[in-house]
Amino acid sequence: MTHTESRYAIYIAPPPESDLHAFGASWTGRDAYTNKPVEELRLQGFSEAEIKNATAFPRHYGFHGTLKAPFRLADGYTKDHLIEGTRSFAGRRAPFFIPPLTLAPIRDFVALQPATICLELNRLAEACVRELDVFRAQPPEEEIERRKAAGLTRRQTEYLKKWGYPYVMEDFQFHITLTGSLEDPQERERFMLALAILVRPFTRHPQPVDALALFHQENLSSPFRIIESFPFGRLL
Repeated sequence: MTHTESRYAIYIAPPPESDLHAFGASWTGRDAYTNKPVEELRLQGFSEAEIKNATAFPRHYGFHGTLKAPFRLADGYTKDHLIEGTRSFAGRRAPFFIPPLTLAPIRDFVALQPATICLELNRLAEACVRELDVFRAQPPEEEIERRKAAGLTRRQTEYLKKWGYPYVMEDFQFHITLTGSLEDPQERERFMLALAILVRPFTRHPQPVDALALFHQENLSSPFRIIESFPFGRLL
């Protein structure tokens, strides 16, 4: 394995014992902690193939909310360096709650996101991007061009060059992806209506944020899995 084949990401993932994690694992068909298949949820009016196709993207990346998007390790750094850096970063953070989640379309996919803006979450994401960027290698040129082709703003293009990902800082929008691209608006609406019942328990109460999850992908065809979680507050 080489660093160019292997990627890491720093995400927020629900605790393994939580109802939100149980929902995410059964919806995507994979537990990101164990990397084992999970019996998938069934939706009335949807075939098994429709659900598998719609959830292929979140199944590959694992059930999560992004703070620092997937990156390769910079020269001179190892996995152990990244683990220690992330542990130290998390240890200096205090736990907090985000607002109840709401189901929403984001561009052409369906996701869960906080019902209102959460400044603590935005500050955490910005600090994560900035302070842990020392571990990130510059992405390959083809990856940069692929992201540019998605139609970025000038600011997002600058962020892509500087931070390796366009949706950071002012353009950060925390979300937990539930489907891949659903280009047909009617299909998106079908999934929204069906998922609304399943996610209702998570729309009633604030959700805790008290740890970071370090995800790892061995190569571009393998799924992301959690290799370690780092609780907040250990160094306060």
